[in-house]
Amino acid sequence: AMDDLDIEDIIEVRGRNTGPLVKHGTGSASDSKAKDYGKFAFATVLHGIGTGVIGLFIAVLIKTVEVLAFGSAEKDTGFLTLATNAPPWRRFSSVFIGGVFGAVAWYWLRGVDPAFVSVEASIKGERMPPIITLVNGMIQDICVALGGSFGREAAPREIAAMWGGSISDLIQVTDDERRILVACGTGAGLAAVYQVPISGVLYTIEHVLKWEMSLAVWIPAILTVVIATVVANPLVPDTGLYAMDLYSNRWPTWRMFIWAILIGPISGCAAVAFRRLVKFVETMKPLSRLPADWGHLHQGQWVRLKDGCRDESLSDATETPTEGKPTYRHATVESKDAAIVKVKFHDSGQERIFKGKRAWDNMNPEGRRDWRILIAMPSAFLVLAILSPAFPSLLGNGRALAKVAIHRNRDSRLWIPLLLLKVVVTVSAIGAGAAGGTLTPSVAMGSTIGIIVWEGYTKGAAAIAPHEYEAAAAISAAAFLAIGISSPVTAFALVMEFSAQAIRREDLIAALEGNLAPLIHSKFAIGMIVPMATAVVMAQLTNRAMTALYNKLKNCLQPVQKRRCSRQQARLQSRKSFNLDFPDAETHDEIFHLDKHTQNACFACFRAALLINTCLTMAVASAVPGNHDLIFKVSLYGVVLAVTVCIGIWSCMCCRACRTRTVGSDNWSVLAGSAEESLNTSCRHVAFSTFLTMFCALMGAAVPVTPWAMQVAQKLTWHTQSVDWVVLLATTLAAIAASSYAAALHNADAELPSEANVGHYALVTALAAGAAGALGLAYGVFGQPEEHSAMLIS
Repeated sequence: AMDDLDIEDIIEVRGRNTGPLVKHGTGSASDSKAKDYGKFAFATVLHGIGTGVIGLFIAVLIKTVEVLAFGSAEKDTGFLTLATNAPPWRRFSSVFIGGVFGAVAWYWLRGVDPAFVSVEASIKGERMPPIITLVNGMIQDICVALGGSFGREAAPREIAAMWGGSISDLIQVTDDERRILVACGTGAGLAAVYQVPISGVLYTIEHVLKWEMSLAVWIPAILTVVIATVVANPLVPDTGLYAMDLYSNRWPTWRMFIWAILIGPISGCAAVAFRRLVKFVETMKPLSRLPADWGHLHQGQWVRLKDGCRDESLSDATETPTEGKPTYRHATVESKDAAIVKVKFHDSGQERIFKGKRAWDNMNPEGRRDWRILIAMPSAFLVLAILSPAFPSLLGNGRALAKVAIHRNRDSRLWIPLLLLKVVVTVSAIGAGAAGGTLTPSVAMGSTIGIIVWEGYTKGAAAIAPHEYEAAAAISAAAFLAIGISSPVTAFALVMEFSAQAIRREDLIAALEGNLAPLIHSKFAIGMIVPMATAVVMAQLTNRAMTALYNKLKNCLQPVQKRRCSRQQARLQSRKSFNLDFPDAETHDEIFHLDKHTQNACFACFRAALLINTCLTMAVASAVPGNHDLIFKVSLYGVVLAVTVCIGIWSCMCCRACRTRTVGSDNWSVLAGSAEESLNTSCRHVAFSTFLTMFCALMGAAVPVTPWAMQVAQKLTWHTQSVDWVVLLATTLAAIAASSYAAALHNADAELPSEANVGHYALVTALAAGAAGALGLAYGVFGQPEEHSAMLIS
């Protein structure tokens, strides 16, 4: 019947405006779709330009801080040259100031509202606060520019992701387009600050979006990266971070292929260990705010509650939660029993009663800011500052050490100490609360491992060892980084671009112009692609094998594990890393649970060893400040003495625990299925506790030795020495910082120590060091220390 009607009849039947509306509806849908595409394209271009400007700003900020901290140079030089040419005292003071600055800045920032939002949360739809994100990134870059040993690549990724989200909200693109733009910001930020466009695209696609293959992702990812790289190019060099000979235009040799098969598993194993170590230290990171959970509330405790969260379990309070956006209110706990808690708000003086844990948890309660970062971060940076006069390549994000390793600019005896110290200072900074990445530190560690293995390989099998040590180090770095960031393709591209081994830009431009000769002569970079890809694949296979072995070992040791309480789980969740290099799904599993008895023993032995050797070292150093070799030897003897005393302390504590039926009953008991299994697991736990206690004693005794060991190493390596009073001050500060840090970490899963308790330990250590120094100084002035040096050694 409709076929027999003409258009006028249809209009009359359907209504006066039906026909025109139908025609206009089709056109309107097309126009709306085109408008959406136009907004998305405009947002993409604007995102790329803004990210390039962010890269310029970060480059200027870092260079300015480096020059102010370490001194200017006659010409544009790198960070390693600035740090090496700076006087030792300036290196020490700059690094320590960086730790103090980072601690104070992050202590303030992590307690303000709105709170910092991670890139992962922004991809899921949350809004990153612009000011907080920008300030957080600036703190990261300033700390790294002052010598902090962690990656600075997290800052541009976070700021660029925030910019992408802000542009998306302003232009009002769709939720899916907003997600894509935020993800593109991470890769574009990385590409802008390092001039690595291919790696930036792959980082977005592989690392952030997990190989989401669609043109709607690839096109904006490429556009933002290319635009950001071009905009940042005037101030960011594009010659590669680690300039070396062009090995990619040579045919790969069989020696290099064998090297790739050998170094891949070695670097892979080391990277797995480093990841596990970082995850472990992150469980000890200071929180943004101290917890205020139901089970540990007490009268007079200061709490912060999120208002605007109504719950049926609330009593008839004198106030009602505010509607709309939740706000935070400060209150004091008036009373607390098993069923209710009553708080009094500071702003109004009114009271509210919460019935039960559920009603309390719905208010998202938090305590005061976690003050432990004020101790942990300066302590971690102090360790780096003490090491900096002898090992300036440890400073910074890892570029200095990677450059030194790739070009073999140090003595062969220093490679293993440099590697171990780089791991220590990096994980110390992360565990102390620094917000940074591990990308460039992974490159530094991987290249150092490559040089260590290459030198041993050439001595043991010179006939089959490759001669290109620079390429060997770069291949090792790629294998390490592939496991370090869990993105093998991105890691491969990053090291290729960092070392300037990819196809040159001039060759590609010539090919586009019709001249294929340069591109053919480059052999499509196969000289580095094949061995580096082989090493990355071998590292991936090793990672899978080690993961399977770890899971099997964890299952075998399952009876030793104790179930974490909900409070411990909440603490670990609150300490999770916002670092994009480590996915949140990867967690740390504790095989051994440290009970209260073991924690007390570790703390007691650490403090005893620290005090014994600090007093001995300070006394001798004050008496004969110029005899560094004597001070170092006496301090080493002090380590042996301190550990011996701690063995006696540990034995007394064990005997006392046995008398009170502690061992095997409460503190060291484990969940086991039989008496024999319980005995075996208890023995394993006692053995592990003994080892850990002695290790803590050794670490405590080694603290005062470190500054003088660095002084001796500096004399042997650089043929220079620091001022004696600087080393004395470093010894005192190291002892005070170590004592405070240990007190702050003591019983971290139970009741947190008070500020007064930590201050008490720090004061005792300072008084002990001062008294020992005064006695030594008096003996040096009125006695005859030089004549008794031989007797003291004997």
